[in-house]
Amino acid sequence: MACGKTCLNGFDSLPFHLCFDEFKTVKRLEEKMSFIYYDAITHGLIDILPDRKLITLRAHFLHYSLKERSMVQSIVVDMNAGYFTLAKELIPNPKIIIDRFHLVQLLTIALNKTRIRLMNQFKRWKPEEAKDYRKLKRYWKLHLEDSQKVNYTDYQYHRLFRKIMPILKFPTIYFP
Repeated sequence: MACGKTCLNGFDSLPFHLCFDEFKTVKRLEEKMSFIYYDAITHGLIDILPDRKLITLRAHFLHYSLKERSMVQSIVVDMNAGYFTLAKELIPNPKIIIDRFHLVQLLTIALNKTRIRLMNQFKRWKPEEAKDYRKLKRYWKLHLEDSQKVNYTDYQYHRLFRKIMPILKFPTIYFP
């Protein structure tokens, strides 16, 4: 693993499409998270830095010539504000792409917070509102289910909804 002063590719070239990310670091290092960047097409590792501080990233990427940095066309990032700042300062005109995992995670968290906020508005001592509360409490995972996996051919009666509906199966994989 090359960190900081050296680079796996010797600072002589950058791919046209980069990915920036971080990962949890071993306990020996001062920082809890390290920075990693790699080729978005080949997934080949370019380098790993000991932390993800903007000052460290800036100093590292300044080792590349402006010509090399100018050739980068796109950067895939999570929503770390430092990565946007770094790209705007040091890499002329890249397309910034937020990776879909982090985007889906953000949407899922927002949907769940909205559901909880709505549930907390229900007065559970009122029978109709208590049913709405239980619907949101019990079936929250269904919002995360792939619509193509929902069984629309088998139906059963659901007491909470007071009608016949498709059989409700919970997803096996979801984002908490």
